[in-house]
Amino acid sequence: MFPDITTVSLDALITDSTTATTSIDSKIDYKFDFDLGDFVVMDGSLYQIQDVEEIKMFIRKSIKTEKYKFKIYEHEEDTDEYGVTLGELMGQVLPKIIFESNIKDTITNALLKHNRILSLTDWNIEQAKSKFIVNFTVNMIDGVSFGEEVVI
Repeated sequence: MFPDITTVSLDALITDSTTATTSIDSKIDYKFDFDLGDFVVMDGSLYQIQDVEEIKMFIRKSIKTEKYKFKIYEHEEDTDEYGVTLGELMGQVLPKIIFESNIKDTITNALLKHNRILSLTDWNIEQAKSKFIVNFTVNMIDGVSFGEEVVI
């Protein structure tokens, strides 16, 4: 999960860490390859992402992080908690409309914490065996919109 120290120069890490912030409002992030379980390294440095690519990374990280599971994301006020509570929905027997509404609400509450995301629209939720494929449109405050698909 952490970058391979043998391939990342210490000077690059120090420089990169001073230009990025840890806030969810950050406009700079580092690309993470979820399939490989590691950060993307290019030319010996962590690969920085911005704008729509940074927001897409925020979305993936938020949805993959189960709220309340990791102490590092805990805050005094519940409204500042990072992640989603989708794990508690899985396995429940609920009417489809209530289940889908809970998925939408949970994802919306997590993603609207980003200061550049205005709204989420055009929802489509389909079940594929034991997983759900969730598609929605992300509308940003600057007028840019893009489609996003997540599997939960």
